Amino acid sequence: MSCGGHEHSEFASPLACSIWRAAQTQQLARVKEIIEKGTQSANSKDESGYSALHYAARTGNNSIVNYLISKNAQVNVATPGGDTPLHRAAYMGHESTCEILLNHKADPNKKNSDNQTPLHRAEANNKPQILELLIKYNA
Repeated sequence: MSCGGHEHSEFASPLACSIWRAAQTQQLARVKEIIEKGTQSANSKDESGYSALHYAARTGNNSIVNYLISKNAQVNVATPGGDTPLHRAAYMGHESTCEILLNHKADPNKKNSDNQTPLHRAEANNKPQILELLIKYNA
């Protein structure tokens, strides 16, 4: 099996060929290729319930975040634990990623299964700039 021109088994596994892996490892060209071929959609979830947008938000890759949103990725999609891409970006302190998500109607008040909003996640990881941004968006 080939994945992105690689024949090595590490790159040919279904996980390595996934949109989630491409988003996690910040490979915009690979994300585009997967979506354009129709192999997976912008809203496909992995076995753990994470979308590519969760992974891109966590790494702060705005190019992938913007691309996935342009392909109708759901910005308020939640993991089984209730975390949205905004929860993940807020926790990691990716201010511009948070702003992109918020500008595309991400809910700053959505609670996860621990009853935490993105504001709580930013506070837990000492990200004051994210707290200010979320408050600006009525969190």
